[in-house]
Amino acid sequence: MDQEIFIAKNKYISSKRSAELFGYTHDYLSRLAKNGVIKGKKFGRAWYLDENSLKDFIKDILLFLILFFIWPNIAVSCETCLQKSENLVIYGRNSRKMV
Repeated sequence: MDQEIFIAKNKYISSKRSAELFGYTHDYLSRLAKNGVIKGKKFGRAWYLDENSLKDFIKDILLFLILFFIWPNIAVSCETCLQKSENLVIYGRNSRKMV
């Protein structure tokens, strides 16, 4: 079967091709489609995943990673910078002197 099919102007990609593109196993992506997490259709033994639904899923995962793993580290770094800058006295536009 083809790796891509179109149904009602929606592009569906085989779970095997999706796995190659996005770095997940095709079994995992098929299971997501079977459980309704990603829109998908089964033809014979092969799952085909809606491209837009798959991209939305990937975006949600990336957003989760940013909010819960990357952002807290940035916030801590900024807080540390602010605490250190409280000890600075600003002279003029670009110069700073420690008190």
